[in-house]
Amino acid sequence: MAVKKITELTSAPNLTDDAKLVIVDGGTTKQITYKNLKAANVASGEHIASSVNFANIATTASFAHTASHVEFANVNNKPTLLSGSAQIAEAISGSITAHSASVTLRVEALEAFDAALDATYATDASLNASASAIRSELAAVSASIVSDIASELVLVNASWNSAVNSVSVRTTKLENWSSSLDSTYATDVNLETSASAIRNEFQLADQAVINAYQLADTGLYNSLSTEDTAIKATLAASSSAIRGEFAAADTQIVTDFTAADAVIDASVTALSTSVADNTAALLGLQSIINMVPQDPLPAATIGDIAVSASAAVVGEYDLFFYNGVVWKKVSLL
Repeated sequence: MAVKKITELTSAPNLTDDAKLVIVDGGTTKQITYKNLKAANVASGEHIASSVNFANIATTASFAHTASHVEFANVNNKPTLLSGSAQIAEAISGSITAHSASVTLRVEALEAFDAALDATYATDASLNASASAIRSELAAVSASIVSDIASELVLVNASWNSAVNSVSVRTTKLENWSSSLDSTYATDVNLETSASAIRNEFQLADQAVINAYQLADTGLYNSLSTEDTAIKATLAASSSAIRGEFAAADTQIVTDFTAADAVIDASVTALSTSVADNTAALLGLQSIINMVPQDPLPAATIGDIAVSASAAVVGEYDLFFYNGVVWKKVSLL
């Protein structure tokens, strides 16, 4: 029979109840049917119960079991099997026991790590070659830095010598200048005396400016006062004139309103007379309508009636009705 570990299975096997499973428990090999395994409350496809430390499960390669499989007891010329580590305890120091689960986990972790190593994994030879290349590059860089520092030192020395010479020349000039100072050289006392005189002159000039400003301010104030008085007098005169104009305008408005009121009264009176006349005419509509002939017919609204004299023979007139668009002649029977 082909033997496979549980971890080597790529898919769940399809087992029948008569399928036989070989279980290695420590140093003991046991055989159990799939039906009995299920009866022991161990579900197919789940982890084996922790009370039993199973190392391997062996089945046929296809996990198919047929009648051609022979019970182990019926096999002829079979070798003698060991039932457990107790049978060889005298030949081996100590008995064989099941290995720790942690050992299995550690071995599996090492196997996974080994499988994860690819072509990019650096060997000792690769590291040595890289280290040698880095040391060569560092040596070349170090030599270049030393050369650059030497060149820079030459430049610094030349610059330093030039600066020293320049300072020496400038110091000599300062010494020559200081030795040329005589009694005309202004001391701190001389400078303070001159500064005091300048301050006094500025104070006098400042006072002169203040006096001139005050005089100008007084003149400006007097001028503004005079202008203010003149403006007030002008405003008073203008106010009197404006009041006179408003009084005249008020009188005119009263006169205009009086005249308008008379016209309105006359219009109301005429309107009353017209209403009385129209009332009489309306009362006459109960018997006869009298319309004045017109030529041409006037603008009208729908429903208007008018008498036209445009095409009438002397003594004859036509009656027209306005339909909202045009005047229509009314035929009289």
